[in-house]
Parts: sequence; C-alpha cells; structure tokens
Amino acid sequence: MFLLLAISGNAAAELPVANQRLDPSRCSVPAYASPDRKPVKVYSAPGKSADALGYLPVSKDEDGNRKGAYVTIVSMQRDWALVADTAAWDNSEQGPHGWVEARYLRFALQTSHGFASPNPESTIMVTTDWLMPSQIRKLEDCYREWVFVTVKSGGKARKAWFRGACANQETTCDGVTGDAISAVLAAEEIEHK
Repeated sequence: MFLLLAISGNAAAELPVANQRLDPSRCSVPAYASPDRKPVKVYSAPGKSADALGYLPVSKDEDGNRKGAYVTIVSMQRDWALVADTAAWDNSEQGPHGWVEARYLRFALQTSHGFASPNPESTIMVTTDWLMPSQIRKLEDCYREWVFVTVKSGGKARKAWFRGACANQETTCDGVTGDAISAVLAAEEIEHK
C-alpha cells in the first residue's frame, strides 16, 4: 500500500507510509539489541505499563566487547517491536520473546535502494551505498523481510522501505542482498552465459 499525492492534473507521486497494516503475518527481520546500553527490557505487550518478562541477554566476545542479543522482529506497533528467536550473541542463553522498544534494535541494510512501498516495483525514494546501523535513525514498521526506516542519506533524513537487513555485529552477512545489488549480480550472470 502507498499514499498517492496529486501533484497536478492526473500526475501523482508515491509517498512512503509507516504503520500500515499490510498483512497479519507481518514480518521476519533479523536484528540485534544495542550493546551500548544496559540490557533491553522485554514486555508482554507494547508499552512500559505492560508486565516485564525479563531482559535480552548481553554477552562479551573474546576481547571483552559487549554484544547484544540476536532477535527476529516479527511485528511492529508504533515504537515497539515484537521479537522472537532471542539469543545471546554467543548462544550461551536464550532470551524472552516479547515486546521491546524499537529504538534499541540495530541492523545494517545491504542494499542500495529504498522504496515508497515494500515492493521493488514501487518508486525508488533513496539511492545509497549500504547503510550501517549508525545511519538508520528510526525503525518505523516492517512487512515480511522489509523494514520501513528513517535513514540519514546525503545529509538528509529520508523515509523508505528497504530489504536486505544484516544483523551481524562484526562484519557483513554473506548471501544477504537487497535490491539493485541482486539486479547487478543477475546482469553479470547473464553476461557470462
């Protein structure tokens, strides 16, 4: 889904829209909890007034650096993410499944295009190099493998739908590609045939 804005006459432009209820099955996006803060609290429902279920585990690598828990984002509601498959970075312990504040989740985006809707056929809103976690300002929504985020690109804050999330805290994710990158690879493959 997308919002249409009339520009003049019959011309229209797509604008990205967050928090649309696109599908009840929602999303499956890999992420990790920010290791730069105290452990992230998990709640039974979105909101700090809900029952606390515990914390996402924090562990340390062999050099003593803090590492946040890995999670799968399965739904969003406003500024809250429902997470499942929670585990410490070193798999030493599992964490509770539940709702966390989305601002504490991190991932990189291994893609070069952001779209007006979660569809690679929609209007390209952002063209960029891969986006590192520090460039992703706000996680707004998700749908299947897509995330709707505010990113800093070209010195401006922009909102768009992306896919190609990478939750590896140390390097890139092999085999994870978003849009445009996979199109380039396909074109190179055709040239070699």
